[in-house]
Amino acid sequence: MGSGQAGLLAAHGFAGLGDAFWVPYHHKDVGPSWNCIVEAIPGGPLDRFQDVKTGEEAVAITKRLVEELIPWDDEWFRSAELSDRHGWQIGRIVPTVRKPVGRLPSGRIVTPLGDTALSLDPIGGQGANSGSKMARNLVECVALHGDRPFDAGWMTRTFDRFYARHGGPTDRFNNLLLEASAGIFYLLFAQYGSDGRADNTSKQQALANALVNNFADPAQLTPVLEDVGRVRAFIGQKTGRPWPLALAAGGVGVGIAQVRQRLGLSPGHPRAPAYAGGALA
Repeated sequence: MGSGQAGLLAAHGFAGLGDAFWVPYHHKDVGPSWNCIVEAIPGGPLDRFQDVKTGEEAVAITKRLVEELIPWDDEWFRSAELSDRHGWQIGRIVPTVRKPVGRLPSGRIVTPLGDTALSLDPIGGQGANSGSKMARNLVECVALHGDRPFDAGWMTRTFDRFYARHGGPTDRFNNLLLEASAGIFYLLFAQYGSDGRADNTSKQQALANALVNNFADPAQLTPVLEDVGRVRAFIGQKTGRPWPLALAAGGVGVGIAQVRQRLGLSPGHPRAPAYAGGALA
C-alpha cells in the first residue's frame, strides 16, 4: 500500500477473531509504503478475502474492514492505493514441524531447511530468522562431523540441536502470539507508557525491551510467557512493585486513551519524538 506518511508498526488484536498489522517499509519502485497484513480466524469477521482476485480488491476489502473495526485508522487508510500489482497475496497457513529426514524416489536421503522443515505463521516475523539460524546450525554440525557419513541419524541429531536451542522456543512463541496468551496481554498492559527511546530507562521500557528482544531470540522470554505466574513475577521483578499495581497503572493509561478516542480526540499514546509526525497516533 502506498502512503506518504511515516510511523511505527501498528498492531491491532481481536481476541478470538485475528489480527491486523500495518508495517512501514521501503518499496524498491514506489519508495515509502506500508505492508498491511490481516490474519483472520476462519469464519470470523476478519475472514473476508477468500474470493479476492486482484490486489485492488484486497485493498478495497481492507478499507471496509478498517472502517468497520479499526475506525481510528480509517481517515489515514481510506486514501490507500496498491503499491505493486504483484505485491499482495492471500492464503492459509497451518504451522507445522516436519521430520528432519526425507527420502527421494532415487532412495537418497535429504534434510529440510527453512520453511520445508518448520512452517511458521507470519504473526511473529520469525520465518527468515528461523531459516537463518537453521542454516547456521547445519553448517556448524557439518564442520563438527568431519569425514563421517551424513546419514539419517546425523540429520536427526542436527535438527534436534537446532530445535532445542531455537526452533522449539520460536515455534512456541509464535503460537503464543496466535493464541493471544494471557501472559503476553499482562506484559503489554504493564509496559504501557514505554516509547521506544534509547535513553528511556523507565520500568515500563524495560518490560517492552524484554518482549521486543524475544523476537530476536525467543528462547529468552518464551518460557516465562508460557506461565502466567512467571509473567506476574517477571513484571514485579522488572518494575520493583507488586504486579497488580503495575498492571493496573497500565490499564488506567489504556482506559484514558480509549475514552479520549471515543470523544474524537487523539488517544495520546506515548510515542518516540522521532515519530511524532507519523500517521498512527
